Amino acid sequence: MKRLVTLVFLCLMSFNTASAQSIQTIEEELNNNQTLLEQLSLELQKQIVLNQYTEAQVLKSLTQACLNNIHTLKLELAAAQKQKTSTPQPPHHTLRKPKSLPKQQKTNNQWPMPGNISIHPEQPHARIITHQSPQPVRAPSDGQVIFSETTELLGHLIIIRHKNHYMSLYGHIHTPLVKTHQKVKAGDVIASNTQKLVFEVRRKGLKTSPERWLQKSSKLH
Repeated sequence: MKRLVTLVFLCLMSFNTASAQSIQTIEEELNNNQTLLEQLSLELQKQIVLNQYTEAQVLKSLTQACLNNIHTLKLELAAAQKQKTSTPQPPHHTLRKPKSLPKQQKTNNQWPMPGNISIHPEQPHARIITHQSPQPVRAPSDGQVIFSETTELLGHLIIIRHKNHYMSLYGHIHTPLVKTHQKVKAGDVIASNTQKLVFEVRRKGLKTSPERWLQKSSKLH
């Protein structure tokens, strides 16, 4: 169960839009997601047979995120193939970073942790928040923790599921204070003693702007 959740998260982390990938890369991502979907389906059936309904609910959410990725990848692959046959392709593609965010700026009370914020060098939709001293990490919005475990890529990782198909992800947590399945309110401390935080937001499994989601969430509280 824990291994599958980590695999799905790593697969989602590596997903980018077709504008930043070649057709071959998109096909590889599609194959990876389809393999994960098969593993998730088998694990889901096993948990249902064992009457582990809470675990099954988490697997259903992960399966839906994987299905969304597969659907989007198929659309992007078709568009990339069509574009290749109709127009010449430039020799290189580069990720387009958000223009609205400077290289580094200060966080405000909407963000999960105070400090300096910058764009992740490898994941343009992720944000890195750093502070000179250990800080608490707070949930920006109401939700339920669906993952709180140690991973190879991001150390201790917390994932919170919110309404309207949003998920927020918090990597490199130093001292986690919440467990999987725990419900949290906006402003609740979910971790402490953290100096570097990787923060990301997804909707239906796809990367989205953390700034835009934080603005929407702040209006509801």
